[in-house]
Amino acid sequence: MNLGRTTAWLRSSSASIAGRLLDDVRTRYVEPRAVLLSALVAGGLFAMIEVVGRALDPNESVWDVPRRVSWLLLREDMQPTSTTSAPGLVLLALTIHAMLSTIYSMLIGLATRCFRAVPAIVLGALIGLAIYLVNYYALTPFFPVFAEARGLTAITAHVVFGGAAAATFRVVLTRPYCERSIPVTEPGEST
Repeated sequence: MNLGRTTAWLRSSSASIAGRLLDDVRTRYVEPRAVLLSALVAGGLFAMIEVVGRALDPNESVWDVPRRVSWLLLREDMQPTSTTSAPGLVLLALTIHAMLSTIYSMLIGLATRCFRAVPAIVLGALIGLAIYLVNYYALTPFFPVFAEARGLTAITAHVVFGGAAAATFRVVLTRPYCERSIPVTEPGEST
């Protein structure tokens, strides 16, 4: 076996596989319409659960969520424990949430695109739980304001977000199932 020829084949095969995967991500499996609609639906459900959950808790305020999210950008310019509800603060929080919902929905769509509806929704809910754990535990040394928001309301909102994003993505996706294997050429074959 010629080492130079094998090395060249490995390079071309891995480039070919990476190129095909990137093509799949760009064209066939991540439809912008599916991502945006799933972000809108899941983000809306997330916001409703957070607002209702915080309103029902006597120790919380419905304005806590926009303050915490806005704190991500404003940091020292605002007190995370203030009780004001400025419209600009709410708009900033909605903008940040919309961007994060879009990114998370795209990731959930990529992760669940090969599954049928029920397993996709379960996987989406588990990803939502993982997002909660990362945001509220792993990142709290950098964003300490989120430590006080831990609880059943936040967990529920994240799990529902993940499941709803996966469900909406599956409903809107026009190509419901991905190909299970990527064709690989053997040494000496052309692609």
